[in-house]
Amino acid sequence: MRCPIMLMVLCLSMLSVTFAADEACATAAAEAHVSMHGPSMLLQIAERSSSAQLASERPLDFNLSDSTVVPPAVRILDVPQLQHGLAVVRVPKTGSSTLMLVARRVAELHGLERLGEDILDFKNHTTIVVSNATLPVGPYLYAEHGERRKETDLFRDVMPGTFITAMVRNPLEFCLSHYYHFGAAYSGIDPSDESKIAYVANGTDGCSGEYMADYLDPEKGSNSTADQIIKEYHFVGVVEYYDESLLVLKNMLGLSLTDILYVKMRVSGSDCNWPETSQSKKNGSFEDESDEVRLALTNRSWQRDQELFEAANHSLFYAIAAYGPSFESDLALFRSRLETLQPLCECYGNDDVWKDTIYCIDKVVNESGWD
Repeated sequence: MRCPIMLMVLCLSMLSVTFAADEACATAAAEAHVSMHGPSMLLQIAERSSSAQLASERPLDFNLSDSTVVPPAVRILDVPQLQHGLAVVRVPKTGSSTLMLVARRVAELHGLERLGEDILDFKNHTTIVVSNATLPVGPYLYAEHGERRKETDLFRDVMPGTFITAMVRNPLEFCLSHYYHFGAAYSGIDPSDESKIAYVANGTDGCSGEYMADYLDPEKGSNSTADQIIKEYHFVGVVEYYDESLLVLKNMLGLSLTDILYVKMRVSGSDCNWPETSQSKKNGSFEDESDEVRLALTNRSWQRDQELFEAANHSLFYAIAAYGPSFESDLALFRSRLETLQPLCECYGNDDVWKDTIYCIDKVVNESGWD
């Protein structure tokens, strides 16, 4: 089915907040988008910044020791969709540090206990004995790096019914990001066209064309299709549409706009928020690379990662259509608040970068009167 643009606009304007009543319009809007852009266009979307450019100086400094700041009221599990917890499968180099910040703040606001290093054995991705008893079943936050297949038992036994989400991105950009972070920064080499082309040709790590799909596949070696993988998650967002993805996630979880506010964490080439041993080199997008590197990238088959990226895009545009007519205004308001937050709270962390950054965001929310 190929729908004209006017039909998509008409459908979008008539959407209500319920998915059942909007299925025909949502399908029309999603298919209209694919009709206009097509999978090949989606694959060439360059990663774009969804909030303000990093400011060189913060116009306002907050004092972490300011005892006059009243933290936001904690609403203990008042969101039904969080009753069984929240699990974020953090695929490396998909904006997962920023997504973890969002998830950790949501957990603090809504009373979810975080499963961290003091509770889980991350080397083996298994629960450990806590106070001579196994970890009880309950609503938790899980937001760590770890292939989905290694967390299957955890999600089933300790977090049954938990809401599971993840992010994917353009496979070409994903490959480049892996190269700059793991192939260059971790190896202590200066990026060059020759080493990039070799990295791509060898199919190393994120350039294998299977990395994201394997990482998110619940079963090792199952070669699940993209659609099968998507169905194992409540929602899979897209890095190139980061803010749009967060708005959809907000709607699905029944959260408020202020619940999902963020500042960019561990941006490549930035001095902010990185452990000294793992700071990433600055990397450009596909469009910034030389003709030779771009040719090497476009000539490579991206296999399941491309299929997964396209499936996630289609799912996202369907969800945006079903969001309702307030989507554009919500997105504009969300981004205006992000523009305020970024220069105030970037590079804010001291002893605990996550807690300090969340503190900063909460302080801005309170002082600005955002609801």
